[in-house]
Amino acid sequence: MLKNVIIASGLQQFALDHDLLSKLMDFYLGSSSPLCQSGEKRTQMGNRVMTPVFDPLIKLISELINYKLTKNIDFTDKEKKCLFCREFINKTLKDNYCP
Repeated sequence: MLKNVIIASGLQQFALDHDLLSKLMDFYLGSSSPLCQSGEKRTQMGNRVMTPVFDPLIKLISELINYKLTKNIDFTDKEKKCLFCREFINKTLKDNYCP
């Protein structure tokens, strides 16, 4: 639902100005995030039987990445850390997300 609001309203730049892309990737990665501070405790979502549905989140991340690429906007250091994190790629492929 958030994805539709951002795209329909043209608020992509607003979302990026408020560091939403890195925050979404950080949330998705949880304790595996490269932005997770040493000793920081994060709540684990789901388990081996029940996994959270991240489809809308991945679609939103994909749309924001696409927006940055089409507008030739550089990725921030935080975004690069998450985007090029092996765990982000592995988790997205393992969970079979295809935005």
